Amino acid sequence: MSEGPLLPSDLRSGAECFNRGDYFEAHEEWEKTWYGREGEEGRFLKGLIQVAVSLYHLESGNLKGAHKVMGTALGYLKELPSPCAGVDLNGLRQQMAPLYRELEAGNDPYPQVEAAAPQLSLTLE
Repeated sequence: MSEGPLLPSDLRSGAECFNRGDYFEAHEEWEKTWYGREGEEGRFLKGLIQVAVSLYHLESGNLKGAHKVMGTALGYLKELPSPCAGVDLNGLRQQMAPLYRELEAGNDPYPQVEAAAPQLSLTLE
């Protein structure tokens, strides 16, 4: 269960995993933070978790799964303010949008991820 408001420091471990390309581990770390959170915080965390899961699916060659989960993730994050809990959501959305467009077109965007993996900008102040 969550205790208190969501703070940027609550996301640090997952962000470090994400920025290393350890998408499964990022998902695991953020899931621990997500349990018990509802409303905007819950949607925000579900969005982050699903971004990580979608990239994990891409890495594994599961384009159908990546497309479905990434679409859901972007839906969760679409209306949230940026920054949110220290995360530059505008930057994340801008990085994910071209990958999603490629999936929508039936293409594999993983070479783009390999060339320039999405990075999560987290301000801890």
